Amino acid sequence: VSPRPAYIFIIAVIVALLLPFAIIYIAEMLNSKVRTRHDIEEVISAPFLGDIPYHNGRHERGIVVGEHSRDTVSEAFRMLRANLSFMAISKSINVIMVTSSVPHSGKTFVSMNLAATLAATDKRVVIVDLDLRRRTLTKQMGHRNDRRGLTSYLSGKINLLNDIISESSIAENVDIIYSGPLPPNPAEMLMSEQMDSLMRELRGLYDYIIIDCSPSLGMMTINVLAAADSVLIPVQTAYLPVKGLEQLLTTIYKVKRQLNRK
Repeated sequence: VSPRPAYIFIIAVIVALLLPFAIIYIAEMLNSKVRTRHDIEEVISAPFLGDIPYHNGRHERGIVVGEHSRDTVSEAFRMLRANLSFMAISKSINVIMVTSSVPHSGKTFVSMNLAATLAATDKRVVIVDLDLRRRTLTKQMGHRNDRRGLTSYLSGKINLLNDIISESSIAENVDIIYSGPLPPNPAEMLMSEQMDSLMRELRGLYDYIIIDCSPSLGMMTINVLAAADSVLIPVQTAYLPVKGLEQLLTTIYKVKRQLNRK
């Protein structure tokens, strides 16, 4: 039987057309990263507080929210503030811990702009840079070499809390406690009685305390988790695996349960 060129050509064209769609379909099936809000709500029971649109980074130091700003990002943060206030009806939310399961998820960006949004309602807000290794907030605000920070207070080199609280350019009523010099024993510092005392004192001075923590939960942040009223986890689409988010939330629930038993 002689080959039929026209028939072979048609088959080749069909395969050529279908192959890219097959590859795309398989790639989508294997993609385990968070892509939409639905991906999050499908696998976790924690409250979803809002969508923050993509920010191109052109604003100074990543601070988007202003008193009179009306762009989509600012409105999204106002919606986040409203949802937090709804949660506060059933329980007090004064200490907000911001963390993530992987670096570069936008937790510092969220911390700063959430602080500005809360301060716009005439609330006193302080941000604590507790990411002692990366110190992203401290560096971003231009205090990379500032030795007047959290670690100096916890180590006893600075005795007065007011000496490590700095006014910020983020917004009126927003103060910052910078990380300070990197110590050789950051985990031990954050699990000290001095850290507990610091959190108690800040609760008496501010309406909201936003803690910019290191990514993932380790010994460095467990003590802070005990003091937190709420944990906020920024999730960057097409970046964070769903499994990583599930594992982080499972760890938070387990640690909180153990701490509540004590």
